[in-house]
Amino acid sequence: MAEGTLIAGRRAGRIQPTGWTPPDGDWCFLVGAENPDAEEDVVPGDRFGVEQTVDLTDIKTITFAMKLRNTTSTGIDFRAAFLVSGVELWSEQIPHGETREYVKRTINVSHLEGDRPIVLRLEAKTP
Repeated sequence: MAEGTLIAGRRAGRIQPTGWTPPDGDWCFLVGAENPDAEEDVVPGDRFGVEQTVDLTDIKTITFAMKLRNTTSTGIDFRAAFLVSGVELWSEQIPHGETREYVKRTINVSHLEGDRPIVLRLEAKTP
């Protein structure tokens, strides 16, 4: 799912990074460019996410792990968010130059049922 002004596969998307190896079974997603010298402009509002429809009937929680690394030198923060049916259930802003690791982030979805789109989204924000 590409949103904002980013083009999936060109300025945002899933990559095989050259400077870091994700653990087996994990994915690496990028907004901007891996090489800071080649970075195209990333502006507040640019975002990228992954979406999947899940049947939440009888599911009480969703647990995920992720590592967020904001290496931008342009002073732009990034905000990670977890949404279900367009409703944000968790988010955190990552200042430029910082890394955050969530080994076991658990979201309560016991109040939801049926097929619902879930989204993990990364969005450029003003600090």
